[in-house]
Amino acid sequence: MPSREPRISLCSLFIAVIACGPESPGQTATTDASGATTTTSVPSTGSATTTSPTTGTDATTTTTSSASSDAGPATTTGSADTQGFVMKPDLPPPVACDPWNDTCPRGQKCKPNDRDGWEAVCADIDEDPAGVGEACESDELALFDDCPDGTMCFGFLQGQDSLRCTPLCEGTPEASSCADVCSGCMKYGNKLFGVCPARCNPLADDCPAGLGCTTYVFEPRFFCSSFVRGAPGAGAPCVGPSDCESGTACLPANMLPSCAGESCCAPVCDLSQPDPCDAAYPGTVCAAWPTVNPDFHAECLPPDLGLCMAAP
Repeated sequence: MPSREPRISLCSLFIAVIACGPESPGQTATTDASGATTTTSVPSTGSATTTSPTTGTDATTTTTSSASSDAGPATTTGSADTQGFVMKPDLPPPVACDPWNDTCPRGQKCKPNDRDGWEAVCADIDEDPAGVGEACESDELALFDDCPDGTMCFGFLQGQDSLRCTPLCEGTPEASSCADVCSGCMKYGNKLFGVCPARCNPLADDCPAGLGCTTYVFEPRFFCSSFVRGAPGAGAPCVGPSDCESGTACLPANMLPSCAGESCCAPVCDLSQPDPCDAAYPGTVCAAWPTVNPDFHAECLPPDLGLCMAAP
């Protein structure tokens, strides 16, 4: 992908067009009654001007008299330089739109941004965008980005290394979904929009820099987010998935040998490797992933992934 200049989050748009006049405007020649020849430069505007040639200035006029004052009209030579700068008029303000129902014109997309508070406007789609899930260069707050239609450059405000072309949620704020069932919709801007973060493997912690792998046990879903960085580790009480650090999952207390709350963070484990659970969370063993949810999506579970739980 070609290099692109990063865009700042608060952006102003200035467009200048250089309009260049002809290098050698057309000339007309006439002969007066005295026989003197007058050559007149005709600029592209259609009006006649008389300017001296090759003076090095834009607007210098020289008029040369003929041999005698009574011989006829003065003889004038010159050329016109119509080069200059033409500024386009101010562009109209961006058109507001709804990320949940994108009705922007062809070639544009509904882009959430945060210039002065979260909003969404129709913005031009990059002519050579990065692919879905690929690194991008314009942060979440920018008016424009280098991602394809239906996505935005997003990284949970964790900096340049975290940014990826991330799909926007589908449906409505109340009934949201993601094209990838193994991802999950995370809403922002008072539900102005939602994003479907990239999938991850909690054993590998393969998320972009600054992000960690959040685990939703009973769906199951595993996707990158910023919430798990610095969160409590194994054995700590939790309320939901974002309360546990990457590599652990929030489990109900009745699935654990001991827990100081209604739920606690339990490590994930690899069923194909020696059992690490008792050392990480005393009294637990590496067990097969629980599938108690009737809507469990088995295709979203990474191979050999287990959870440290109370021994059966």
